[in-house]
Amino acid sequence: MKKTLCALLLGGILLTGCELHENIDVSIKRKAIVHLVYHYDNGHTETLDGVENIRLLIYNNGTGKLYRDTTLLREDFLRDTGAMQTYIPRGDYSFISWANTGSRTTLIPGNYATTTIATDETGADELMYGVCSTPVVKGDSLHMDIHFFKSVFKINVRVTGLGDLPYGEDHYFGIRNYNCIDMDNRPTGESKLLCPALTYDRGSLSGSFYTPFFLPDTPLCVGVYCDNAACAYTTLYETNIQEFADYAEKMLGRDVEINIDISIHSSGTTIRVSDWNGQIIQDEQFGI
Repeated sequence: MKKTLCALLLGGILLTGCELHENIDVSIKRKAIVHLVYHYDNGHTETLDGVENIRLLIYNNGTGKLYRDTTLLREDFLRDTGAMQTYIPRGDYSFISWANTGSRTTLIPGNYATTTIATDETGADELMYGVCSTPVVKGDSLHMDIHFFKSVFKINVRVTGLGDLPYGEDHYFGIRNYNCIDMDNRPTGESKLLCPALTYDRGSLSGSFYTPFFLPDTPLCVGVYCDNAACAYTTLYETNIQEFADYAEKMLGRDVEINIDISIHSSGTTIRVSDWNGQIIQDEQFGI
């Protein structure tokens, strides 16, 4: 499915709920028309069904400074007549688009080199990224395709056997990963322990969450921890899942799901990591 967002970079008037951040003399003759067409290929079909909003950042490539920051809602970019109109001076620009920025996303725009998207301690939104760059001169009429790429992996977790442990309900699952993504869609920031809000039920933890995608050189690990001060330990079990990082690299940008099953029993802990098709990538046993 293709839908067209027309970003009509003209002079002065802003339509479809977008906000104009500066006063502009509408008599200025320099202007450009830029049509942006968004695509997302999930590996099977082209669709925008999972896109709820788009945060469009326009950067001047010469100075690195942010020129425009606009958020478009779904009804805006799916409507063929949806348009943003604004004056843009001649120069060389990057049009960076982030899809699905929500409550778990912190983006404080600034200089291109220093701006990052930060996730919160429970995980990330279902972020997607797209970019195109072009010089803009007087009278231009440009048509550009922006292809979205997933910036996150979906992780499905199930931890069993907690009911046999002291303070079983006080245990939680965590994954240590980079907590930020830069404007080139690269994981960055600090390596932090993300603790998703999973559901505890009769000795088991389960649920799903998103985390920034990881590469083979990412300092990555998963584990089960306890935050009860009376417990004899804070870390029950911890290991890396680097084998999956190597395997998933070929699917970067598309829909990647990781299934992590951790079983805690009297003789130790078993972890099984499988891919989106159920193929087991990592299967390990750890003794107590």
